[in-house]
Amino acid sequence: MQNDENGFWYPVVDKNECINCGLCKNMCPVYGKQAEGFDLPKVYAGWNEDDEMRKLSSSGGIFSEIAKFVIEKFNGVIYGAAWNEQCNVEHVRIDTVEELKFLRGSKYVQSLITENLYKSLEEDLNRGYVLFSGTSCQTAAVSKFADKIGKRDNLLTVGVLCHGVPTPKAWQEYLKEFCGDKRDLLVDINMRDKTDSWYWNYVALYFEDGTKSKESYRKGIWGNSFFKNLILRDSCYHCKFKEQIKQEDITLGDFWAALRRKELYRYNDGRDMGVSIILLNSEKGRKIFEELAEKFSLKSVKYSDVQRECFALKNSSSRHPHREVALNLLSKMPYSDIVRTFCPIDKK
Repeated sequence: MQNDENGFWYPVVDKNECINCGLCKNMCPVYGKQAEGFDLPKVYAGWNEDDEMRKLSSSGGIFSEIAKFVIEKFNGVIYGAAWNEQCNVEHVRIDTVEELKFLRGSKYVQSLITENLYKSLEEDLNRGYVLFSGTSCQTAAVSKFADKIGKRDNLLTVGVLCHGVPTPKAWQEYLKEFCGDKRDLLVDINMRDKTDSWYWNYVALYFEDGTKSKESYRKGIWGNSFFKNLILRDSCYHCKFKEQIKQEDITLGDFWAALRRKELYRYNDGRDMGVSIILLNSEKGRKIFEELAEKFSLKSVKYSDVQRECFALKNSSSRHPHREVALNLLSKMPYSDIVRTFCPIDKK
């Protein structure tokens, strides 16, 4: 995997070694045969009854409970997206409940999955139970990989409702500008700090000296460029994984439609901590979730409602008309100036 000129990770084929056998395309979840065993989902809106876990999560705190269950019941391991030492997003392996803090929370940057991670994944699948979490393209690829080695029964996949992935290059430009001379002191990042509110959340940067910088996600520089699709990966504008049937056992996301449903959204009593949408796409996902159901507040939701209310479930993000110009300007002018030029914040 190598960075292209815009900072996105892409697989690069060694033409000197390639024998044109076609195996790479056959294994690709876009070009090859897709994994089987998925169906129209059973759908819930809900949240974790453990308020602390819910506070620490981006929405309802559902993923943490599922991952904890896999570790404790199956002595399993978890693969998910974490911040690395360069403050980029990379998939890592964990095997303790304490380490779940590294995977918890949304990270709106393309995640790197290395060859070594797949080697580790194969070893773990041969030994026992594995939960893999990621975007739908990533979970589909890992499902096919598990099928290939005959270990699909040992794999539980948890996907996220994905809007698209911005380039790590833009993220680094953003950090350079907003950290200033404290860039080397950055110790933690929360892209969805909901200390004040689930809906009105913040991008928060935490520094070694105990200080914290934050900006509104919806009105700030990074969030605004993300929601307006300015610097997403090209394939995200025509995503092949918006089909009616998802290729992961469980799909999770923010259920913003809960804001319009009094039975789900309780802002006035201090419980503005997030509501998740939960799609159970396979028998395996349903069985795992049923064992955990008592830990959640749940309300059954019609799939037709979710299709209408969760845009990212079935729709790709629209391509920003100035995407290429914005990408060409990275590193040539401050990221905030690029975003203010092409994504002015309107009153809405």
